[in-house]
Order: sequence, then C-alpha cells, then structure tokens
Amino acid sequence: MNEIIDEVALSTSINGTQYEIHSRIVLHPDKGRLCEYRVLLGSVIIRDWTEGEIAPCFAAGTMRMI
Repeated sequence: MNEIIDEVALSTSINGTQYEIHSRIVLHPDKGRLCEYRVLLGSVIIRDWTEGEIAPCFAAGTMRMI
C-alpha cells in the first residue's frame, strides 16, 4: 500500500461548472515519490487517481489541506 505524504484540494470553475481537484504525493514502494490527482464534480468522481502533478497550475491561496 502506498503511503500518502501530502494531500490538498483545489477548487476551480471551468465554463461555469465548479470542480474540486485533489492532488497528493504518495510514496510508492517501487517507484518512490509519485504525484497523483483526481477530479470531482460535487461528490461524483469524474477522473479517479491519475499520475501527474497538477497543484503547480493553481495559486497557493486556492489550496486547502485535506
């Protein structure tokens, strides 16, 4: 099982629709540190955990720890 090192949530509006993006860093036993994100529309997962670093695309003031 991967250990979660850090996790934040970001809110963004695209074409008037409000999304929440979760971004996290996990420690993978074979790959080391990995960045992952997922996208939610309300409580519905639009895109489940996917490898990639998205947090730098957002201003620090829009993030909250989860």
